Amino acid sequence: MRRKICGPKPAGAFRRALCALLAAVLLAGSLPLPSSAELSQAELEQERAKTEERIAQREAELKSLAKDKANQEKRIDLLAGQIADMDAKAKLLDQSVASLDKSIRQLTARIENLQGEIADCEHRIAEIRKQKADKDAVIQRMQVELMGRLRNQYMDGPASNLQLLLDSDDLTSFLTMAEYISKVAARDQELRLALEQEMADLMVLEAQENQQKSALNEKLEQVRVDSAELEQQKKAVQADKAELQKEYDKLSQTQREIQTILDSLDKKSAAVERLLAADRKAEQEFEARINALIWAKQKEQSAKGGPSAKGEMIWPVQYANCYISDYFGAPRETGTPHKGLDISAPGANDKTYYITCALEGEVIDTGFERSMGNYIVIYNGLYSPKGKEITTTYMHFRSIDSAVRKGAVVSQGQRLGVMGTTGRSTGTHLHFQIGELSSSGGVTYVDPLKYIQNPYK
Repeated sequence: MRRKICGPKPAGAFRRALCALLAAVLLAGSLPLPSSAELSQAELEQERAKTEERIAQREAELKSLAKDKANQEKRIDLLAGQIADMDAKAKLLDQSVASLDKSIRQLTARIENLQGEIADCEHRIAEIRKQKADKDAVIQRMQVELMGRLRNQYMDGPASNLQLLLDSDDLTSFLTMAEYISKVAARDQELRLALEQEMADLMVLEAQENQQKSALNEKLEQVRVDSAELEQQKKAVQADKAELQKEYDKLSQTQREIQTILDSLDKKSAAVERLLAADRKAEQEFEARINALIWAKQKEQSAKGGPSAKGEMIWPVQYANCYISDYFGAPRETGTPHKGLDISAPGANDKTYYITCALEGEVIDTGFERSMGNYIVIYNGLYSPKGKEITTTYMHFRSIDSAVRKGAVVSQGQRLGVMGTTGRSTGTHLHFQIGELSSSGGVTYVDPLKYIQNPYK
């Protein structure tokens, strides 16, 4: 079986190195992405349009060279440039997805906050209505009392001081009756004033209720607007993700096309040497980036006491007919040894084989790189059976399960995704590698067969 080229070869770094090396021979060189840390959606669209134009121009040149066997080196240079631009487009799409995802998270949080504020408004309105009901009851009682007193006064008629004096037995009786009438009048005045205050308070509550209703309606309208925008952005994310997957598939196909041409060319030809030199440099840059992530996680976990992986590692391809298609340390075209183990199964190109997690841990990186395809890097911590702190890496997935994302903790035996041939790969398989960590943050990749054996051979 022909060996698969499965070692890690990063995308961004590969593009930069390759463009520099091929600048003299590419007919239409790739332009670097803007250095801005974060582009707006409009700027991302503009950059994508420029990149798509370069891809289309180069595609026309490639078609004219497709049957020209004498110009295969020129064709491989064009394909390398095409991959660079396709990779750039994929990264722009990825940035667009990330930007939209961020906006969706912000909109979702804002809607949740508004919904909380709406609930507060509704609660305040309910409280105000209760207070209004209490005020209405008080006013009703006061009105009944006041109207009764007024009716009685009308029925009794006004009493003059002379009439009181004539009707009294003596001066003491007169004074007592006059004082009583004065108190009744004062009580009536207090009752009227209290009623006026209660009615004024009720008007204040009415105003407060109207204010809360207005605020509630504004928030409900904002939720409606934000929800509509959220749905649009979700559709935009879905569209970008679908287009991104197509770009990944095109990248993988172009990588296989390059591999086919490489197999037919003299390995000492200028085009092949340029490509392989760029591959070696890109691999080093990718490993440096991953090692930095591992070192950061290692320091973080050391401060917490560090996790220990539970149980013993299991074989990541749980199928009785699986087999090793390429071993650790096998020579590769780049001149560097194979740093992992390739595992496949009969008919893998046409069947669905799921990859399972060999050992629990935290996902510290996952994504797509044009040479590795869809990949996952997991920090496992201390592996007790070997007394080593380790990481495990999986490459070339056809697809990765949605639950497997950066920062997620995955358990042993959990499904990670579907075996594929994305990136630089000549057949469907899993590239599986194990890195042992040193106290200084270095990573040494070792033969996975030191840790696990194929139980199905």
